[in-house]
Amino acid sequence: MSDHKVEIVDWFAQREEGSYRDEARNILDSYAHPWDILAELAQNAVDAIDQKRSELGTQLEGAIEIEIDTVARSVRVRDNGVGIGDGDLKRVLHPHFSRKRGRSLRGEKGVGLTYIALTGNRFEIVTKTSGVTRQLTVTGSQDWMCERGDRPQLRIEPAKDDSQKESSYTNVTVAEIPKPAVESDDIDIFSLSFQQLEYLLRTRTAIGWTGALFRQPVPAQTNVQLIVRKKNAEAESRLIDFSYASPETRLPKKMQW
Repeated sequence: MSDHKVEIVDWFAQREEGSYRDEARNILDSYAHPWDILAELAQNAVDAIDQKRSELGTQLEGAIEIEIDTVARSVRVRDNGVGIGDGDLKRVLHPHFSRKRGRSLRGEKGVGLTYIALTGNRFEIVTKTSGVTRQLTVTGSQDWMCERGDRPQLRIEPAKDDSQKESSYTNVTVAEIPKPAVESDDIDIFSLSFQQLEYLLRTRTAIGWTGALFRQPVPAQTNVQLIVRKKNAEAESRLIDFSYASPETRLPKKMQW
C-alpha cells in the first residue's frame, strides 16, 4: 500500500450475508464476561510488548495506556509493542487469524480483535511499523448486527504519527458500546469507579501479572497508565501496578508480608 492510498477491505470475503452475520454472533456469544473487552485488549498489548522485547533482544520498558470514557462508552488501549504491519492489518479482523506465533504469547481463541470490533459501532486501530503509520477504521458493526445497516467494511489509510520517538506502537479504540440489556445481570464496566476498574484490570486481565504472587522478579518494567473519564468531571489518571491485586495488596503497606 502506498503512503497515499486508501484501501477498502471486505472483512469476511466471499461469504453470504446470513453466514457472515451468524458467525459474527457466534463470536460475540463465545465471550461471557463484561470485562472481556478489557481482557482482550490488555492481552494484545502485553503480547505486543513481549514480542518487541524478544525481537530486539532487550529489556524494553513497556508502556500501556488504558482509557475508559464513560460518556462515549469507549475503551482505548495503546502500547509501545511491535505494531501491526500492512499485510497483517488487512487480515487482523478475520476470524481465527492470529499474529501470535510464539509459545510464550498468550490468548487462545484467535478471534479477540474480531470480537472487539463487533462490540461497538466505531472501531479504530492506529499502528506504526517500519516508519509507516496506518489507520484501520470500521463503523456500524452493532447496527449491522441488529440488521439496521450494511455490512461493515475495513477502511485502511495513512495516518499521522503521534509519536516520533517510538519505532512502533498500536493504539486501539472501540466506541459506542451498547449498554447491557435491562434484563441482563452483567456488570456495566462504564458504571465502575476508578478503583473498581483498577481492581478489575489487575485481577481479570494480563495487567495482573501473577508472577508477583510467587515472588518472581518482574522480567522488565511495564508502566500502565489508567485514565477514566466521567461525565461532568475531570479525567482521573494515574499509574497502576503491573501485578496481580491479591488480597494482601489491599492492606496498608505496613501490614503486607
